[in-house]
Amino acid sequence: MPQRKCSVGYFKGIKPNPPLGVCVTILPEAGEMFEIPAFTEHVPVTILFIMAIPNRELDVFKTVKNKGSFTQKMIDTIKQYFPDIYNRMEEQNFLICDDKGFLQTAITPVIRKPYIVIKGKLIVGCGDSVFLNDPITGQGCNLASYCAEQLYETLIQYKDANWNPIGIEQSSM
Repeated sequence: MPQRKCSVGYFKGIKPNPPLGVCVTILPEAGEMFEIPAFTEHVPVTILFIMAIPNRELDVFKTVKNKGSFTQKMIDTIKQYFPDIYNRMEEQNFLICDDKGFLQTAITPVIRKPYIVIKGKLIVGCGDSVFLNDPITGQGCNLASYCAEQLYETLIQYKDANWNPIGIEQSSM
């Protein structure tokens, strides 16, 4: 099952939080709000990214289908749970930057087989392609880097061994 329900929008009408940078508010047992300054093609925006624990109080975007209802649900949620952000919001100017400026999804963690052989060539996966985890960790890129480093170390350690899908056979050299 998903560990987080993700609702994210690119909004105009929020005064920046000094110093400018990514801010995280954690509501224990409910989820997290990430506030991220960003630039679109036309204007600076604030990305508001709620990662709600399913079926808890921040999981409120279930029935949202369009940018108007998404914007109103974000206003209501910020007003109730994130007063620091609400105090910087210019409600009359608060809106999604364009028709496609919002997204809702849920991530179900999964671990996949880390390799496949295609036409006799070994293909190895790293990061989210193998270990898709809860987005709160934000570690997809770091996980891929770590996996690549570990793969390198393993390949060096067994450079003289024959590989097969069942296990590594040591060469007798």
